[in-house]
Amino acid sequence: MFHKNLLCFVFLVLLLLGSSESLLTAVATPSQLNIGLSNSLDVRCYYQPSNGSPSALVSLIIGRSNNGTAFDDLASVNVFSGQKVFTTEGVTATSAINNNGESYLNLHWDFPGEFASGNYECSAQGPDDVGHNIVITNTTSVSYSKPDQDVLLVKIREMDALLKRLQDTISELRNNNSAEDIRLAADIYNVEQCCIANTKKTDDILLLDNVSDNTYRALLWNLQPQFISYNLNNKYLISKGIFQSVQDAEKLCNAFNSHLVEINSPEEYNLVSSWLQNTTDVNYVYTGVTKVGDQWMYRHSSRPVDYFNWADSEPKTGAENDCMFMEVSMNWQMTSYKCASPSPIHALCEVE
Repeated sequence: MFHKNLLCFVFLVLLLLGSSESLLTAVATPSQLNIGLSNSLDVRCYYQPSNGSPSALVSLIIGRSNNGTAFDDLASVNVFSGQKVFTTEGVTATSAINNNGESYLNLHWDFPGEFASGNYECSAQGPDDVGHNIVITNTTSVSYSKPDQDVLLVKIREMDALLKRLQDTISELRNNNSAEDIRLAADIYNVEQCCIANTKKTDDILLLDNVSDNTYRALLWNLQPQFISYNLNNKYLISKGIFQSVQDAEKLCNAFNSHLVEINSPEEYNLVSSWLQNTTDVNYVYTGVTKVGDQWMYRHSSRPVDYFNWADSEPKTGAENDCMFMEVSMNWQMTSYKCASPSPIHALCEVE
């Protein structure tokens, strides 16, 4: 009889613990990333008050651990200072604390990379009825894989099929002149252009077995950098978009695991300038060189520049001419202007 009562007591304790854990739910969608093909990632913490929980929720926190390291806080929400994001990964956070119902903290990434994989911990904190602090945690995980050539080809076939369906729909709508149908056709046309942009380099994918996932993303994403070359053990990307500050140009490069180009030899200069001269229609590009005091420095490697090919009368005097550019009017030699340029300029990125 004693053993039966003991078993019942143990079962009751486990049941209570289970119900306590159920107060806080951690969910990752999707739980596995296909690098370059996964459009988004959401990590969400839900908290629902019940018996045994904090009498008033004070904060929700989401942290991430990679390879067994300690959890680093990514974002939080609390009743005193509201929502805070601690990471620079371009994550979007939404949150609410509601002590009369469900509270949540959600983190969203667009086109997440390998960096977004790992173990995620959600923690909820608040006082009990006596005033002691209660911390409840729950975890979820996100794994990743890199697409092989077959996966990419399947994705392209899917986009081709979608494009065909959209084209058929447009053909049908062209026979109807109603204003609503014309508006719908215009919306579908915009989607069609996106599909065309994402599928126009199908043949190139067959040649890229050993190229990094930056290039896969460059081929598949709309408004993406264009692939240049992978000579000299480096790869180069040039943006389709244009920027008015070197900081914004650098952010685009960083999004593709690269940095603004750092030219450090005549061979590298000849490769890049020749490609810009003969292949592109751009007029200016940012490089990864800025002036610190009187010293020209590489932005990414934080060391003095060891190769110059200045145009005539360059570099300009004046502290405001603190960034190095390359421009077509100077035969793609190096020039100096303000880092915050009044004219939109393309980003030239380097992947090492």
